[in-house]
Amino acid sequence: MGLRRNRSVSALAGSVLTASVMALLSAAAFAAPLPTFTPAPTGGGNVFSGEPYQITSCFNNSSLSDPGYSPTIQVVVPAGSTLSSASYLGNAQTVQTIGTCNLVAGCPTGFANPDTGLAVPLAQNETLAIVRYSLGSFSPTQPPACAVMSFALGNTTAAPLDLTRNVKLTPIFALGADPLDDPATDPPVAGTTVLMPVTPKLIKLTKTILAPENETATGPNYPRTVNISVEVANGATVTNADVSDVLPSNLQFVSGTLTFTGCAGAVTDLGTPTGATPGGSIIRRCASVTGAGVPGTLVLSFQVYVPNLDGVSAAAVVTPTAPTKLITNNASVAAFFGATAVSDNGSATITA
Repeated sequence: MGLRRNRSVSALAGSVLTASVMALLSAAAFAAPLPTFTPAPTGGGNVFSGEPYQITSCFNNSSLSDPGYSPTIQVVVPAGSTLSSASYLGNAQTVQTIGTCNLVAGCPTGFANPDTGLAVPLAQNETLAIVRYSLGSFSPTQPPACAVMSFALGNTTAAPLDLTRNVKLTPIFALGADPLDDPATDPPVAGTTVLMPVTPKLIKLTKTILAPENETATGPNYPRTVNISVEVANGATVTNADVSDVLPSNLQFVSGTLTFTGCAGAVTDLGTPTGATPGGSIIRRCASVTGAGVPGTLVLSFQVYVPNLDGVSAAAVVTPTAPTKLITNNASVAAFFGATAVSDNGSATITA
């Protein structure tokens, strides 16, 4: 009887253990880590031809309760760009390059993510890479892990000017919802792919209106300085660079305040308002200028004020229903790099 009792106890214990294991497996099967980028990735955008750029992506687990394991970022690097490194909290992270598509027709199935086993379609000269964090698990309570990825942009042949291409980022828990490499029962978990546009540029324009809190009163006693800064890519020479500002009907030019600096060649005045009435166009042409890798290659500066009456003799700002007015002022630059036209534009606003 004693032996039988022991066997019964052993059988019961085995049943309890089996039930516990099954419960754990069931819990693991239903665990749901959710890899995301929070906040949204930043960087890229307009990038000077032949120069480096960065994209910062903050990996996060948006699940309410479930940890994920082995956080990675799948990166599809566009043609003309190279992923050179990645860092997290100042420490280098592993960058695994899977391969580059060399076929004109693209590679719809030629390359697979080694973690997910899924094919990643690539266009010609796109590269598949994996950024691997030096983190084992990632719980929902952890702060976002922001990786800074450094890229190099090729010259105008590899990355044609003004042709936008996307860096594609996908957050993935390579080991899924548990720390074991058991993809048959716990596959990797992938989040939503984010596109980061990169546009090669040779020239950039930045415009500002200097005013306290971006506000001004009306009348000539309250002049505000407009600065238009044009940066040319380091070592690049552009010709016939026209820097233009079109004043709206509620901004009036202050005669005698204009300066135009940085031009190595001849400067031509293609337009200057008299200052007697609102509106008008301000245009300066620089015959030739070479970028030095710093902002302000060319700077056009002048003063304006908000008149009491606009260009059609109506109140420039004050009306019974709108005691203030948001005024937008646009500027542009157009030049040539050899025979290729290059340009950029920008605007600034002020409240009167």
